[in-house]
Amino acid sequence: MNNLIRKILKDKKIKEMESSFTSQVSEVAVITGAMGWGGVRHENLVEEYRIKLIAWRNLQKQDSSIKRDAFLYFYPKDEKELAKIQDAIKPEKIYKLQVRANSDKLLFVQILSSDYKDSELELLLTEYLKPIFYEDAELGKFEKDRAFNEFINEIDWLGEKCRVSCYVDDKNSIKTSIDILHKLMEKQFEWDEKIKNFAVDSLYESSEKWHLEDGNSDYKEQMSRDFFKKTLLLNTIAVEPNG
Repeated sequence: MNNLIRKILKDKKIKEMESSFTSQVSEVAVITGAMGWGGVRHENLVEEYRIKLIAWRNLQKQDSSIKRDAFLYFYPKDEKELAKIQDAIKPEKIYKLQVRANSDKLLFVQILSSDYKDSELELLLTEYLKPIFYEDAELGKFEKDRAFNEFINEIDWLGEKCRVSCYVDDKNSIKTSIDILHKLMEKQFEWDEKIKNFAVDSLYESSEKWHLEDGNSDYKEQMSRDFFKKTLLLNTIAVEPNG
């Protein structure tokens, strides 16, 4: 597919996707979430980007009450356009925008103010930015990283410091991940062996190949599988609520 045909098809697909939003343009005030812009590709042709909104309000309706949990969408025509909006709209800020709004889905039109003042939204943002902690009697204090929706702590794993991330999703609380972590901690040696054996099975052959390509023909004699395993150190654990 040549570039001209691809551009025509891409522009057509963007118009098609944007047509799912109302044609009416509204002025809104929004608070952007911590995670920033995330994207998916449709039909290997169009990138759809969106950023979660903590809260937003329509400034042109009689009912300008604050609404929670929406997404702001954008369909960039090229990388330059994407870079421009990523630079202009940052996480955890208040903006005044023009959008085409469908319930909790807002299509970006343009920025009206990057320093918009709204006392109610400012209070919400201040509250949102406060640190969130989860305290476990055995494992200590976990602090939430809002950008990745996870709780972070440093634990002792077989005598070494280990960073642990406990993920949270819409269906499970932090306690679900913490309960899984407790089960791992109860059998640290067993899990350490399993993880390192898996790493050796996954990485040893590739490591040997890389060294041979670098001219180290004695790699197998210098680095046996057992010795390779002994060089491994578990310093990060990620726990998901589904196990």
